[in-house]
Amino acid sequence: SDERLKRVVNTLIDGTLSDNDTGMFRQLYESVVNEDRYMVCKDFKSYCDTRDKANSDFSDMHYMGVKRLMNIANSGYFSSDRSVREYNKLIWRLK
Repeated sequence: SDERLKRVVNTLIDGTLSDNDTGMFRQLYESVVNEDRYMVCKDFKSYCDTRDKANSDFSDMHYMGVKRLMNIANSGYFSSDRSVREYNKLIWRLK
């Protein structure tokens, strides 16, 4: 029922995109329309809303600066060595 989704999905078969006659876009179209194992259609509106929010946020350079600083400040706890150590302790239990 989402017209945007219909337009996007139809680009796979209406000639907008070219797969050099491999048929892979037709296969992808059939997969999304008939099976949608990965819930592409279900997530489409959320994806569009999130993309629009990101575009809006990016247009405000002050806000993006604050977000960048907050991201840097909050990433201090992350350490791949610590993560692997904790994963080993809790999951793998290797010596």
